[in-house]
Amino acid sequence: MDHARPPVRAIISCTFCRQKKLRCDRVRPCGSCVKRGLGCVYLNPNPPPRTAPTRSTRQLNQRVRELEELVNVLAKAKSTPRPDHETEQKSNSSDDEIASSLGRMQVGETGTSYVSGSHWAALQDSIAEIKEYLDSDTPLSQNYSEGPALLVGLCPPVGKDDFLAAVPPKDVADRLVSRFFNSMEPGVLIFHAPTFQNEYNRFWSQPQERAEGEPADVIGNPEEACNIYRLYAAYCLIRDRYTTPTKYTIEALLTYAQCEYFRSADAQHENWVMFGIIMRLALHMGLHRDGSRFPEISCFEAEMRRRIWAFMTQGDALSSFQSGLPRMMHKGVADTHLPRNLLDEDFDENTTTLPPSRPDTDATPLSYVISKSVIGEVFAQITDRVASTEPTTYQSIIQLDNQLNEAYAAIPAPLKFRSVAQSVIDLPHIIMRRYSLEILYQKSRCILHRQHLCEGRSDPRYARSRQICIDAAMSLLQHQATLDAQVQPGGVLCHSKWYVSSLASHDFILAAMILCVELHHQSSRSNGQPRGELSQNIDGFLPALQTSRQIWSRYKEFSSEAMQAWRSISIMLGKLNATTLSPVTPITNSHDLSSISGMSGENSLPLSSPDQPNWYDPPPASTTNNLDFENAMALELGFPGGAIMDKNFWDFSNNIDWAEFDATVQNLDMVGNRVGLY
Repeated sequence: MDHARPPVRAIISCTFCRQKKLRCDRVRPCGSCVKRGLGCVYLNPNPPPRTAPTRSTRQLNQRVRELEELVNVLAKAKSTPRPDHETEQKSNSSDDEIASSLGRMQVGETGTSYVSGSHWAALQDSIAEIKEYLDSDTPLSQNYSEGPALLVGLCPPVGKDDFLAAVPPKDVADRLVSRFFNSMEPGVLIFHAPTFQNEYNRFWSQPQERAEGEPADVIGNPEEACNIYRLYAAYCLIRDRYTTPTKYTIEALLTYAQCEYFRSADAQHENWVMFGIIMRLALHMGLHRDGSRFPEISCFEAEMRRRIWAFMTQGDALSSFQSGLPRMMHKGVADTHLPRNLLDEDFDENTTTLPPSRPDTDATPLSYVISKSVIGEVFAQITDRVASTEPTTYQSIIQLDNQLNEAYAAIPAPLKFRSVAQSVIDLPHIIMRRYSLEILYQKSRCILHRQHLCEGRSDPRYARSRQICIDAAMSLLQHQATLDAQVQPGGVLCHSKWYVSSLASHDFILAAMILCVELHHQSSRSNGQPRGELSQNIDGFLPALQTSRQIWSRYKEFSSEAMQAWRSISIMLGKLNATTLSPVTPITNSHDLSSISGMSGENSLPLSSPDQPNWYDPPPASTTNNLDFENAMALELGFPGGAIMDKNFWDFSNNIDWAEFDATVQNLDMVGNRVGLY
């Protein structure tokens, strides 16, 4: 199936002329708006011209010299090879204190940007940073977005009639509102549906609240209609002075933020900034304090505030981690309780005492929110620990791991994870909720234990963390393959494509980078050695990465993050298939996760064969053990001369402390173009 986006028609007329189907002279302001005394608004300002980043030979040579100096220093420090089974002995009681990764600081001509060490971009730097400088001069393509309209300094129309004129006819509005409330989008739960229905009916029953004349019908062009309504939503927020929040301001901001978030296949830095503004306005309104402590807040209002706060804290932790930055709200600042497991019809504005929660066996929308909040709180603590500049004891890592497993075990039975093959009679939104909780759990395991991935190769104390990290990464890539197959036309989740957003994609990129880091280490150490368990593990990882690469290849044309993932995995597969590996055999029914990763334990999840798509794309056997595959891959990636990298650069693994190498390379100056990262 071709996933390329159709060409977008340039919008050159102002909003009013487009709605009224008038000929616009394209002057700013146009003649039609001047004649009527209206504010003239153009939907999309002309984007500023983009220039390719400068790449000079001097910068490249300087970068190569820095890497050579780094290699020489580390090689001298580790001149005596040390077998894997030998454990370094520490001389003091600080054995268990593990310093957090410093992350990656990108310094450029226009400023600096930072992502934490657990972000997938920092993991990518540890194995393929040099490709940024050997890449072609053509930057990665990225769909231009002017960012959230709310943050670009719009000047809204002056009169109220201008806003009312943009409201569609009632029959159209009814369909749009119905579709929103019957969708499974997470933002629906911040509204009490019966209350919204009453206020919606009240709006249409008041003639003074409607514009004179017949409003324009723009639904014939859904993309244009979405842009117009998004723009007018920003106008309304500005006109209502959203920085001084009143009733429903937070709900309106969150709904608007979702519209901006789902516009792009990639994470947008401006959306994270906007969410920070919303979080601070919520603090201003006291949403972080439970309403039961204040008698002036009704039980209905208190419960709805709990729903909003649960939605916001989840979004804070997830969006902040996606941006590679610390979250904005920390434990101990808020005392707002979790919402109760209630349906909207269980209470209303006249309720004086809330009914007790429904049992966990009732798979209500709120049971999913509650379960995700419980796991999300542990996830937030994990990201806090990883982002901390203070040393972390390994015992605290194990404690967090236990808390995470307890939260995962507490998921109600209807929401416990099961494969698609075991869910053929379940509703699609129930399946998606199970996958959402499962992916959050596996992602949390990756983040918590990734910093010990290197130590676990040689130190038995951290072997458990290494196993858990690889186990979780393999599970995430398995889920990526399953979800991608099932959201295609005819799949059980074909109407749930909204979930395959930049947030979910970020999790799969993280898993792929973890396996690439591990594969790089294993393949380097196995050169010239007999095939053993490590080589078998590599053969097990390859099908998952090959499948992931094929998925990213279908999205790379309109997502810079997909392009980043596709290029990184391609480079890793090219390097592996050009050296020591034999042809890859796709995963079959007899394989499971523990046999692939060489682990066992109650945390291992089976690779459900019925969910595994049968379209693995291993390289032909004739090109697996020679340089033809690498040269072909290099040409596909756009490297001049068909050479991805000098393999001698990687030929010192037996004399290098890879943990130190990872941490050092991540913090070297980045002068190349990194589109889509912050």
